[in-house]
Amino acid sequence: MDFLRLIKYLKENSVTPDYEEVRKWLTDPENEQQAREMLGSVWAENRISFKKGIPDYDKMLGRIHHQINIHRRNKANFIPERQTRRVIPLFYRIAAVLILPALITSAILLFSVYHSVTGTSRYTEKELITKPGTRMKIQLEDGTRVWLNDGTLIRYPEKFVKNERHVFVDGEAYFEVAADPERPFIVENPMVNTVVTGTSFNLRAYCSDQYFEATLSEGKIRLVKGDRQITMIPGEQVQYSNSDDRFFNRKVDPLIYSSWIEGRLILKDESFPVAMLKLSRWYNADIVIQDQELRDFKLTATLENEKVEQTLEHIAYALPVTYRIEKHRNSDNAKMIVYMMRK
Repeated sequence: MDFLRLIKYLKENSVTPDYEEVRKWLTDPENEQQAREMLGSVWAENRISFKKGIPDYDKMLGRIHHQINIHRRNKANFIPERQTRRVIPLFYRIAAVLILPALITSAILLFSVYHSVTGTSRYTEKELITKPGTRMKIQLEDGTRVWLNDGTLIRYPEKFVKNERHVFVDGEAYFEVAADPERPFIVENPMVNTVVTGTSFNLRAYCSDQYFEATLSEGKIRLVKGDRQITMIPGEQVQYSNSDDRFFNRKVDPLIYSSWIEGRLILKDESFPVAMLKLSRWYNADIVIQDQELRDFKLTATLENEKVEQTLEHIAYALPVTYRIEKHRNSDNAKMIVYMMRK
């Protein structure tokens, strides 16, 4: 599903053929994972938060298709149209399409909209997206410096409000946050939010990967997911995977995880699945792990100017794995798919 088509659908007021097509796609169980990722991004980007913490969307969405028939038969489940004007339309449309039935049965329809409560929207927001293979450095109005890795989206206001500093990131970014204890710096992401006062850290949080990783160089940061909070110290890394909803922390050399700023990818005792995620981003390729046994392997490597074939050969030499490359072409571009298997 094209992201722009989804956005258009969520904002559309009239029923069109395209509207119906997108609606059917959203309610097809086979599309649940992609729909969850895309709607999660829209949800977070519009700064919708729950007073009692973020709900367990996996459990909620697991019940959605069971309730869809009830939803269709009993239109009374929906909030009356006159009430939706009190809520931002985009939120209502997301909820009405996919989330609202589960919210009603879970009795957690208690929300606040940051656009109207915090006043963040008083200032114009800027949005930057780095193309694959490119990196960028920006400086925010408070003096915070941010390096953006390829394929990263950042959204930030021209000027922060008095008592808070919010930015949204989908991708990988290295932050040097200007110290200001009175105004916490919050990096929002659909998976995990990061709360900072003044520090340096690397954040890897591509929504499509369903994997979050924070590595702290200096200072202190706090990770927040629902009612769970983790306070990090320098030299610590915290990883989170949406697939098992678990946090994992370890001691690391922070310089390794910001080496991409200088055009190098360093992997040290990295689990094979995470290493393949990072390689897929590095080479703009899809890497598919076909044998579950490979997930127990760990990989250590330093990459700078190597081509993908060279890197795969090195991996096949160091570990009992083999690979197959397929290249798919369409009218727009060529996509490489790499299949990793055990020898």
